Amino acid sequence: MAAKDILPAEGEWFDETLAAASPDVLREMVVRMAQMMMDAEVEQRCGAG
Repeated sequence: MAAKDILPAEGEWFDETLAAASPDVLREMVVRMAQMMMDAEVEQRCGAG
């Protein structure tokens, strides 16, 4: 996964889903996003694709 593959979600659907989500769902989203960002940085530094 490259850094360009991490795109912010936009739109009314995302806003509504986020507002209705439980803390556990939000926590999982943050963990997943952080992992994706770290993976992308490692791949970039290592030159992996």
